[in-house]
Amino acid sequence: MPDNHTSAIAWELLTEALQDGNAVLILGPGAEEITLPDGRLCTLQTLLAEHLAQKIKHYRPDLQLSHPDNLSYVAQHFEDVHGKQATTLLGYEVSKFYEQYNRTEIPFYRQIARLNFRYIINTNPNKLLIAAYKKEGYLTAQKNFAYYHNHNAFHNQSIQINEKDINERTPLIYNLFGTQEDIGSLVLTDTQQIQLIDHVLQGDTGGIPTNVAIHFLSRGGSLINKHLVFVGFDFNDWRLRFILHLINRYQLQSAAKSYAPQKIANLEQLTQFFYRRNFNFDFIDTNIGDFLTQLQQTSVPIAPTPQLRIVIIYHDTDVDICHQLEEQLAPLKRQQKVSIWHRAKIAAATEIDREIAKQIEAAHLVLALISSDFLADEQLLSQQFAIAAQRHLNGSFVVPIIAGSCHWQIDTLFEPLRTILPLPNGNPPIRQNNIISDETISQVAQEIADICEGINDN
Repeated sequence: MPDNHTSAIAWELLTEALQDGNAVLILGPGAEEITLPDGRLCTLQTLLAEHLAQKIKHYRPDLQLSHPDNLSYVAQHFEDVHGKQATTLLGYEVSKFYEQYNRTEIPFYRQIARLNFRYIINTNPNKLLIAAYKKEGYLTAQKNFAYYHNHNAFHNQSIQINEKDINERTPLIYNLFGTQEDIGSLVLTDTQQIQLIDHVLQGDTGGIPTNVAIHFLSRGGSLINKHLVFVGFDFNDWRLRFILHLINRYQLQSAAKSYAPQKIANLEQLTQFFYRRNFNFDFIDTNIGDFLTQLQQTSVPIAPTPQLRIVIIYHDTDVDICHQLEEQLAPLKRQQKVSIWHRAKIAAATEIDREIAKQIEAAHLVLALISSDFLADEQLLSQQFAIAAQRHLNGSFVVPIIAGSCHWQIDTLFEPLRTILPLPNGNPPIRQNNIISDETISQVAQEIADICEGINDN
């Protein structure tokens, strides 16, 4: 990065805006760059365009595509070739394409998850960013995920975002061009992108919902004052200027700025002038990775969440469920959000009953794996569970987890407890016909992660 006055001021302003929650990150197609087996760097959108081009060639071998690596161009030709069924077939191909990359590691997204952005607009129609947040330990990152639907106004207006739920751990992530999980929502062609912008500029009730747009888009002449960070865009692409106009049309030009990591040598002077003059841009002369690293170094890190002490009590017959549940909660442990203790961690020569009681007394959250064997064990009920239940009345939390089929409902010990997992909506216990359900234990782990977050919030 050049060591000049403009860049120094840009970093200072951007860092302050990020810390104050006044920065919006806008992700372009260049953000999703992966390394292919042959060592070539390529974006997912380029690979998708090439995939669709091959499909077109299968149906129309005579059709010569001049830009087979341009997604909007190829998608438009795909629709032209397939006629009435085009939208459905295109959506199916896009969804199938992204499915094969659902587990792909994109280091850039992991960097994003470590920063303090509270508002993110994503022009890539997948959830790889959400996956990166979860890998970083933010298991509830999907809480404020939403997407625009180009053909469903009811969907757009039914989205509910609660302002108090938006923070660094659960940012508002809005997929502007739809999502692969809802093929009808995808905005791929130039025509579809112009339709989207037209809906928004005309104040169409089927456009971006107010409770989402208010964070990055002006309505009714009101002004916003957020700093915008554009990453992964080709600034020579005319469509970017439409997106900028959509977002930036009521920005206070004297205050809010737009930033982008961009090698200045690769940008024409007229293009630089256009963006600086019309959108108050600062181009940071560096690559994306170095830009994010610098931003991370100058930003105040997210304050660590106080570590919660979790104790799991269980009957010996359910020790396998205990270990699998601990494995499912491993991301929380790696992030040092929780510590997990259970009987298997007792050192040799330790007085077992006293140690268990000591751990339960110190726990913030006690998870009890309930089964017929658990309920038949007088020591478990009268000592360990009774101590935990008393602690529940005094401010800690006890959550029974139905490990196996049993008549737990008739036991009065459970009456004071408000949360039973799996959630009582007809879900079966974790162990069914002597087989542990991976799906159920995964759902239980997610609920526990949400409970831990709630405990921390309070």
